Amino acid sequence: MARVLVNPDATAAIVTASRPEHLDDPVKAAELILDREILDRIDGALGDVIERNPAKVESFPGRV
Repeated sequence: MARVLVNPDATAAIVTASRPEHLDDPVKAAELILDREILDRIDGALGDVIERNPAKVESFPGRV
């Protein structure tokens, strides 16, 4: 959540919850300030390209 909120390419952070207490962690994450080292490590783990079209991702269950 914290990474999504500082990502200029992200237009929204979507959080779902079936009970109010399910929002506790996302709300805490929204208050985090991640330093450059952590952001770089996250970006490194994600790789250079994030595919936004699930139909193009081999592991996506609905891919034809």
